[in-house]
Amino acid sequence: MNFNGLQTDDKSGVALLTGAYVRWTIPEGWNRIEVDLGCGSGSFLLQMAEANPETLFLGVDIMLGRLRKVQKKIERLGLQNVILLRAPAWSFIDIFLPSESVDRIHILCPDPWPKAKHRGNRLASSEFMGCLSQKIKRGGTFHFGSDHVPYVEMVLSGIAGLRQFVSNQNRLEDHKEFKTDFEKGFLEEGKLVHHFAWELV
Repeated sequence: MNFNGLQTDDKSGVALLTGAYVRWTIPEGWNRIEVDLGCGSGSFLLQMAEANPETLFLGVDIMLGRLRKVQKKIERLGLQNVILLRAPAWSFIDIFLPSESVDRIHILCPDPWPKAKHRGNRLASSEFMGCLSQKIKRGGTFHFGSDHVPYVEMVLSGIAGLRQFVSNQNRLEDHKEFKTDFEKGFLEEGKLVHHFAWELV
């Protein structure tokens, strides 16, 4: 893949955006582009990439060790439509990702920061979702999933104030069978992960 001059990890080839402050140029020639923000072990990301070879998937995570493991899986599967990027979620969305550049952003099972004193660390704040709306193409989708009900309630409350997002649960249909490893674990424990999709209008 062409990383447009970005530094890459010597062991895996993962693009390293940490420490960089540039607007990244997404490779051209793809019909659709989707982002798995906080892709973790890559379970959901790779299932999506296998099922949609015409779509470019950007897997973003801050944990380089995780990304190295995902890269090995990508190589074993022979996937040509996945780019892995190491970057903080806020920086990736706010700084690196060009405006109106992606068709769908997935945020699945993010850290809920359940303690009251840590809730300010939650990723999907109303401010962050407002920033997301500038990066998704018109008609594109924001997909959020979490097992943590207070976090879900916070997201629903925050996005209610953003008129550019309109609920559209039909946007979950094409990937409802694909799960993150976190969701698989929660389901084994009898916990439900609540999924929501909004269309950018």
